[in-house]
Formats: sequence, structure tokens, C-alpha cells
Amino acid sequence: MYSAIAIAMLALLSTCKKPEVPVPGSIYGVITDKATGEPIKSVDVQLKPLGLNTVTGTEGQYEFADLKAGSYTINVTKTGYTDTNYSIDVSAGSAAKGDAQIEKLPFSLRVVNSNKKDIDSLNFGTVASVITRSFGIFNDGPGSIEWDITETSEWITAISKVNGILKASATQSVSITIDRDKLNGGVNTTTIHVTADNGSRKLTVKATNENGGLPTLNTLTATNITASTATFRGTITSVGLPQYTERGFVYSTFTNPDIANGTKKIVSGSGTGSYDAAITGLTTGSTYYVRAYATNTFGAAYGSQVSFTTTSTPTIPTVPTIPEMINVPGGTTTLNGSSVSISTFQIGKYEVMQKQWYDVMGSYPDPGTAPSSSYGVGDNYPMYYVNWGDIVGTSSGGSVGYTEKGVTYYTNGFCYKLSVLANGGTLGSAHYRLPTEAEWEYAAKGGQSTHNYDYSGSNTIGDVAWYGDNSGSKTHVVGTKSANELGLHDMSGNVFEWCSDWYGISTYPSSTSNPIGATTGSDRVDRGGSWNGNASLCRVSSRYNFSPGYRYNFLGFRLVLVP
Repeated sequence: MYSAIAIAMLALLSTCKKPEVPVPGSIYGVITDKATGEPIKSVDVQLKPLGLNTVTGTEGQYEFADLKAGSYTINVTKTGYTDTNYSIDVSAGSAAKGDAQIEKLPFSLRVVNSNKKDIDSLNFGTVASVITRSFGIFNDGPGSIEWDITETSEWITAISKVNGILKASATQSVSITIDRDKLNGGVNTTTIHVTADNGSRKLTVKATNENGGLPTLNTLTATNITASTATFRGTITSVGLPQYTERGFVYSTFTNPDIANGTKKIVSGSGTGSYDAAITGLTTGSTYYVRAYATNTFGAAYGSQVSFTTTSTPTIPTVPTIPEMINVPGGTTTLNGSSVSISTFQIGKYEVMQKQWYDVMGSYPDPGTAPSSSYGVGDNYPMYYVNWGDIVGTSSGGSVGYTEKGVTYYTNGFCYKLSVLANGGTLGSAHYRLPTEAEWEYAAKGGQSTHNYDYSGSNTIGDVAWYGDNSGSKTHVVGTKSANELGLHDMSGNVFEWCSDWYGISTYPSSTSNPIGATTGSDRVDRGGSWNGNASLCRVSSRYNFSPGYRYNFLGFRLVLVP
């Protein structure tokens, strides 16, 4: 009898299962301005009821990981914006998207006199001993505001306080000191900008010199810039006392040229108004600094400095079937706020070109959306109208070729076919693949040679990118804009570039080596911006995403070579 009972108990125990361990979920999202849609950095994000806190990064992104399944509340706060709260549900093993828009508070800053009356001007008058005047900054709103003052006048020598935080209903007194010896003859006028989180006020400052002085003038942006010529422009706003006897421009390849050490170009004429000069004999690909000037018996007066760079004659790349690669030495870098290390790799000097695609594949992916003159067509134009599957291949019609960085490359894809072609007809050890998002950003920033530019190779987007404001609504021949620190072209603009990663996480775990981003997702990462996008999309830090099956006229790619 006891044996029977024991056998029954063993049978019962064998049917019991160990309890499943819950798989954590996560929340990620982007906080944007409700009016402009632009991402907002340094926003405080709190997760309730856990009491977890984080701050958004440069692209407005935030993330909470390792969360139990359940309902949570997100509390979003930033000075100058309305607080926002919203609920979000997290499922086990899933990433919940929690984007939010926040709205700026109504503008509440006022510029006032000692009686708290609104003023828009501050007049120092003509008395030589009057060199200091004061005004107040008054916060007429319900919450604290951050404010700052900017001005560019040479005759304002001191401002008692130029920034701060002002509580509701509080007033900040500000004193301005001027140097009357720097005034021009007659009435001198400048503008001070008092800016808060959600708007600004202008304060016109005036001071009169009845004893004469230098002319006043402005230097305008140079135009008609070529490899060796440019047009300089200036405008004279007051002729000085006595009236100026000579006007023109001074320029040089060093900053702040003057009539003693720069190249001078005299322009005939008199009185106030605009004038210009056509300049020749400039050096190709050089940066010049220009100032308008005018002289009278008091000396020389100068407009503010402007700069420009003469164009370089682009070297149009030839189109070999096998893409030209650039070696990218590995190293440690910061990506989206995390310190990561990247191993040495090779990446395409240019975006994959239309001839290269056709030489390898023999046809375009979709005859109905082949490259056309409407969006740029030619051997050395970037290939576009390609989706992610066209590049890596698919299991439909293809077999497994190789796996790199967690991605399977199939025999019907461009990467596999190029790898076979480059090896003389058989697959060797060298494989072509898409870059990971981390590799792409590391290379776009210039690797270990980075200057930390906003765009790939420059802080001036027009030097390195074809984008919405200069492209003429189409792609352009690759390599016709300046390269970045590694010699890579078009990492900003021309066409968006596919990466191998799923689009998901916005930051990497600290001290990660060769990160590959999210393990699953619905969209793939795209980077670099394009000919029809705005400047912000072309920043090396800007992220974007498309469905893997998406084809469009602004979407292309470049490759990495695995030796």
C-alpha cells in the first residue's frame, strides 16, 4: 500500500512545472516641443510609482529599463514649460514607446523702469558725465524663468548682470556702463536682447556724441563666391564727423584684418548706403575674413567681421565596380552619452553608386522606381530606391550566405553578390555588410581624428552636405562636397544611409565594446539626412528609422568590409 502511495506522489510531482521568471520590459521615448516638434534636451523625466529619474539626451531621448509588467506614470518637467503627466502600460519582454510633447509657458518677462513701467529704450543723452543707466527685468508669470542678456556694441563696456533665474513676481536690477570716447558723432544706437525660456524683449540703448566721431558701418555677407572670386558688400549708416574720405574693404586669411595688415580694396563713393566690390585672385579652397571700413580724421572705423571659403574644384570619383574603402582606426568614443569602444574597420569612402549597383545586380530592385533625372541619375550618383532587404538579401529566393553583427546576409542580396564578385567568383573570407549604427556615427564624427563638428566634417552644413536648402530637390554626384576628418564624403546629406541595427534603444550600456543596438524591432536605423531634409537631420548625432521594406528617392547606403 505504501509503495502505491509513493508512486502516486512521484507522479503528481512530475506534473508540476517550475514557475516562470517574469521577463522585464522597458519604456523609451522622445520629448519634443509641441509648437516646433524639435527634440528638447535636459528635460527631467520621473517614473512613478518607482520614483526613478532620468534626463533627456541631446536628441530628447530617455529610457527606463528592467521594469516589471504593469501600469506606470511618466512625469515630465522643464523650466519654462508646462508639466506633463501621462500613463503607460509595460508588458513583459516588450519596449513601450512613451513619446510626449510639452508646451512652453506664456511669455512673462518684462523690461521696466524703477516704477515697474514697461520701457523699450534707455537714453544716456549728451551729458559727458552720464555713463551709467539702469533698468529692471520683471517676471510677471506664475513660475521661475531663466534669462540672459546679449549685446554687441563696442561702446557698452559693462553690464552688471547678464544672466540668472528670476522667481515669480521678482525684479532684477541691471546697470549698463558706456564709454563715451568710443561713440561716433551724433546719435549712437544699439539693441540689447533680454531673452527668457519662452521669448525675448528688445531694449534700444541710445547715447549722443556732439563732438564728432568715426563713421559707422556694417559688413554684409559675401556673395558670388567661386574658387578665386567673390563679391564683398557693406553699408554705411553714418558718415562720421567730419565725413569719411575713404571707404572700402580689408580682407585676409587671418582674423580681424585692418588697413595696416590686410589687403585693402578702396571703393569710390560718399554718403550713407550700400556699396560693394568684386574681388579676384583669391586662393582656391581658402577661408577669408573681411571687414568693411571707412576713414576720417579720427581714424578708421570697421564693420563686424564676416568670413567665407572659396570653393574647391571637386574631384569627381571614377566608378570602379568594387567600392573604394577607408580604414577607420578603432578607439573609445562617446555615443549618445555612453562611453563605448569600436574596433578598427573599413567603410566606403562614398555612398554606393548607381553604376556599382547595376554592375553587381544587373538590374534595379524595382523597375517602377529606378533612378531618374528627377532625383539625379548617372554612374557616380548615389544609388537610391533600395530597401534594407535589397542590400542584405531575403530568404525568399535566396539562401543563407553569411552572418555578420547578428544579421544574416542572403545569396540574393547586394552584399553577398559583391563579396563573391570581389573574390573572383567564389565567396572568400572577406565579406561586405552594412555598418552598425555605432560604427556609422563613429566614422561620421571622424573617429579618433574627430573635431566634434555638428555635421560630418564641418560646423557649416553647406560645406559638407547636400540637403533641403541647397540640393535643388535632388541627389548629387557623390564626393562633390568636402570630406570629413577620415576622408569620407556625404556622411551628412545626399541620401539617408541604411545601418544594420534595429531601431530601438537610444543609448548604449556604458563601456560596451562594438555595440549593435536593439535585438528586435520593426524598423531599421537610418543615419545622415538627405537632399530633401532639414539641417537637423544631417547632424552626426541625429537618428532616424524606416521599415526594412521601404524604398524611396532619398534612401541609399554605404558598406563596411570585413577582411
